[in-house]
Amino acid sequence: MPFIILKANSSFTLTGWALGGFITVQMLGSILGSSLLWRRISNYEKMLSLAFVFMIMAFLVALVAENIYIYALIFLFMGIALDGFSNSSMNLVIEIAPEEKRPIYTAVQTNIVSFGLFFPIFGGVLLKFVDSYSLIYGLTILLLSLGLWVSLRLGTIRE
Repeated sequence: MPFIILKANSSFTLTGWALGGFITVQMLGSILGSSLLWRRISNYEKMLSLAFVFMIMAFLVALVAENIYIYALIFLFMGIALDGFSNSSMNLVIEIAPEEKRPIYTAVQTNIVSFGLFFPIFGGVLLKFVDSYSLIYGLTILLLSLGLWVSLRLGTIRE
C-alpha cells in the first residue's frame, strides 16, 4: 500500500483530503466485503482464495492507474481483500489444526504473516535501484498469484 500512495503522489497532487479519502474508501471496501460478501462464504479456503483475487485485481488496476478515481477503486479492492484475509486466516488455522496443536499452528501462522512486514523494506530498496513501480507491482502480483495457487491447493493438502 505505501508504494501505491507514493505512485499516486507522483501522478497527481496528493492532498491530505485525498489520502483520507483513500483510507475511507478502503474502510468502505472492508464494510462492503464483510456485509455483502464474506458473511455469505462459510468455507475459509474459498474466502482466502477470493481475497487473493481481490488483492491481485487491486494491483492489476494499479499498473494502469492515473487519476484519483482509479486509485479509489484500488483502495476499495484492497479493503475488500484485507477484510477477507483477516476473516479467513486465523479461522482457517483453527479449522484445519487438530485441537491439541492449535497453539502451535497459531504461533507458526502468526510468525509467517509477520515475515511479510519486511517486504516494504525490500520493495523500497528495489525501488531505489530500479525506479519502477511497475516492477514492484509485477513482483507483488507474482507473489500474490503464488499465494492464490497455494490457497487453491489447501483442500488437496489436507486430504
